[in-house]
Amino acid sequence: MKDVSLPSIPERHDPMSFEEAIDGTCYMVRYMQLQQRLFSRMSNVFTFTSLFGGSAAFAGVITEHTVLTATSGVIVAVSTMLDFVIDPKKHAAQCRKARRRFQRLYMKKAAYSFEEYECETCRIALIDFPDIEGLRRPAFNDTCVQLGRTKGVVVLNKWERLLKLIT
Repeated sequence: MKDVSLPSIPERHDPMSFEEAIDGTCYMVRYMQLQQRLFSRMSNVFTFTSLFGGSAAFAGVITEHTVLTATSGVIVAVSTMLDFVIDPKKHAAQCRKARRRFQRLYMKKAAYSFEEYECETCRIALIDFPDIEGLRRPAFNDTCVQLGRTKGVVVLNKWERLLKLIT
């Protein structure tokens, strides 16, 4: 099988300009938005699964169908466990908080000097928010398109395309 390598986003070693810092803020807004959507959808799936599974378990008890009851019970248990362990509502709230702060910074960009802008960006980056690697390149592509730089769009792998589709 032939090795097909995807182009990667090159690492930078030179100092960033003010315009690039602003573009980075646009990227972070989009990245936080995609993560927030993913975690919100995950939370909705867990809630739906728990409600549907609980209803099926109740129906299984009423009809004395032990297989339905047991299967539904396992589904509810797994869904509840995943909801508890992953805690998508908390992660969605963290992403929403970071996205709003990045958006406010972007909207007030004219009021900042480059150094102040970088300092504020670093302060926001200290917020504890999740990091889903598979959404980085979709967010990068969306930002490139938003800024009118379609030549910067990179090819997504299957996992990244799936996550983009979900979000």
